[in-house]
Formats: sequence, structure tokens, C-alpha cells
Amino acid sequence: MARKSFQRGSLQWHNNQWTLVYWLKDHGSGKHVQKREIAAFKLFTNKDADKKAALEAAIEFLKPINKLNSNPKAAALEEKSKQEGSEREMTFAEFIKTRWASYVRKQKMQPSTVACYNSHINQHLIPALGNCLMREITTGKMTDFFDGLYGKLKVRLQTSTGCSI
Repeated sequence: MARKSFQRGSLQWHNNQWTLVYWLKDHGSGKHVQKREIAAFKLFTNKDADKKAALEAAIEFLKPINKLNSNPKAAALEEKSKQEGSEREMTFAEFIKTRWASYVRKQKMQPSTVACYNSHINQHLIPALGNCLMREITTGKMTDFFDGLYGKLKVRLQTSTGCSI
């Protein structure tokens, strides 16, 4: 049985943002190549406040890398799909867990406001859009989403927390 790859990578503060250094196996030569991921971590720009979120994003980012390093057949399929121009894209749920969470932590919001936002996201947005790729969320899709909510929700005055529907 072949040895399975598992790595956590190395989270580093580089050019005023968190970056991830990891190893990618070249199945053709059998060697490992060191890579640095910057784009997936570009919103993590606060060294102290974003470290925990960046660590969580790194774990999710490395799951497919570890799978590719462990499985030469999956690596061949991934390479073929990259050559065809289709790279791994972020879903709406992944966006909420990583980039949106980082944004919310940076804002100076009352805990009740954050709770209200999270409630709306978890109750309405994630069930409807969670599995959609970010590029698939178009104006038309959002119009359909809001049309579906129309009539289901009561219009109410803005509460003292600033949260309203």
C-alpha cells in the first residue's frame, strides 16, 4: 500500500499578508516541489487577528493537495483538467467560511449584528447558494433568489441592532 500524504503546510507572514508554503508531488519524476499560495490568502492581512482564520483556510486548501499527492491517478486527472482550463474554484459556502469570515472579523461590529448576519446567511443564503461556484452567482440567480423570498418574509422596521429584513 502506498504511503498517504498529509501535510499542514507552513503558514508564514509574507509581504504583509498570510501565505501558505506547501509541497506538491510531481508524480512524473517522484520529486516534491515547494509552492507558496498567496491568492487564496490575500484577505488575511492582519497578522494577529487573521491567523486563526488563515489556519482554517490552510487546512481546507490542503485537502485536495494532500489527495493529489497521495493518488497519482487523481493527480493525472487534475493535470488534465488544468490543461483544459478548468481550475478548482471556490463555492459560496467556502467563500463564507474563509473570506467573508475574515472580513467580518476586521469590521468593528456589535456581536448582535454579527449574529444577525450569520443567522440570515445560514438560514437563507447557504441552503440556496452554498454549493454554487462563485462565478455562477449572477444577477439573474440573485433576482430569482430574492423573488423566492418575497412573500415568505415579513417586512419589518429596523431594530435597534440595525438588523432588518
